[in-house]
Amino acid sequence: MSYEEAHVKFGHAGEQKLRKIHQQSADKETWTIAAKPDNFHCQVCVKGKVTKINGHSHNLASQEPLDLIHMDISGPHPTAVNKAQYYIIVVDDSSKYKWVLPIQHRRDAPDVLNDWKRQIELKIGKTIKAFRTDNAPELKKLTLRWQKDCGSDAQFTIPGTSSQNGTAERAIRNLKSSEVWPPQPPKLNTSDSLHAPKKEYG
Repeated sequence: MSYEEAHVKFGHAGEQKLRKIHQQSADKETWTIAAKPDNFHCQVCVKGKVTKINGHSHNLASQEPLDLIHMDISGPHPTAVNKAQYYIIVVDDSSKYKWVLPIQHRRDAPDVLNDWKRQIELKIGKTIKAFRTDNAPELKKLTLRWQKDCGSDAQFTIPGTSSQNGTAERAIRNLKSSEVWPPQPPKLNTSDSLHAPKKEYG
């Protein structure tokens, strides 16, 4: 794929991060990333760098896929053809892979996220270690239940400083400024959801 395509697909990652993602990919022989053009310039990244981020981030370092998952809900938006008015944005902190899950109502978020979590953990063969989100009631209640039932760490922003959930918020801004917004109804195919390292996931 072109450098521009890879840059957007993997959450506007830099050149070094993109090379690392490719090297750790279980199917790296089947795809490549072109060299970074000398005149490459991303307006979205420029805007993101000048956006003020308040507060301090949690210190958990994500070394592997599913170590840390960021979540946020965007909406309401004009009703789409699939009747969705809201979109759950899910970002893997390590790979920067993004999922966009459409829902009609905010109350639908727990059921959709439970299905997503079950599928991705089954595919990768690993339990998600931590979730980071703002204080949206639908997400907070769900992540606290996951913490109790599954042992995953539930991380929340300080009230009034939702920008601490910067990774998910940047993903929303990036998607809105790209040509793929509003998203089309996705096929939740976990076979290509994460380019996971061979050494651990096969």
